[in-house]
Amino acid sequence: NCASCDICAGDMELKNLTRDAQILMSAMLRTHERFAAGHIIDIVRGSKNKKIKQFEHDTIKTYGAGSHLSKQDAVFVIEQLLAANAIKKIPEEFDRLELNPLGRDILFGRTPFNVLVKKVSSSPIPKIKLKQEEEYDHILFDELRLLRKNIANKHNVPPYVVFSDKVLREIARVLPLTKKDMLAISGIGERKFRQYGRLVIKVVQNHIDTFGDW
Repeated sequence: NCASCDICAGDMELKNLTRDAQILMSAMLRTHERFAAGHIIDIVRGSKNKKIKQFEHDTIKTYGAGSHLSKQDAVFVIEQLLAANAIKKIPEEFDRLELNPLGRDILFGRTPFNVLVKKVSSSPIPKIKLKQEEEYDHILFDELRLLRKNIANKHNVPPYVVFSDKVLREIARVLPLTKKDMLAISGIGERKFRQYGRLVIKVVQNHIDTFGDW
């Protein structure tokens, strides 16, 4: 638990893709594992293209069963199945797809297929974009780097895991003094604020008290 990457920071969630995976792998099995991803996706999405008609794949049970999937969604599921070694691609045979043992377990309901996906916020906070040419308080930047170094040493992690230089420069430009200000900075979410937000605000406030609002 590094407390900083997307997974540890809670920005990812498990999504159950079992049903969609079963639809795609069923189409693979019913076409004797002879076809590449594009054709399998066309089958499950109910395409009426010439190749589907030629092989009479509009007559198999899974034809159109994945009509709720966009092409992008279907590609994503196949990519995840490949990454999980549930299916494999045969490059020397026109990239046709075959089921591996794990794929058969998923297809026949013996194993669920869950993948990590990025959470979609229901009310995202607009993020402040920092352009390279924008000015920032260099003294505060150095103070923030010292704070980052102390936090990193305490938790025995590299400094960039705490905050990137880009985030520190943005803090040194915006001078956040509230939670709302902090969360509006690109690279700072709820988890980061809970961990380090009040320490950062304290440094910013002390800096303003000493040097004024630059």
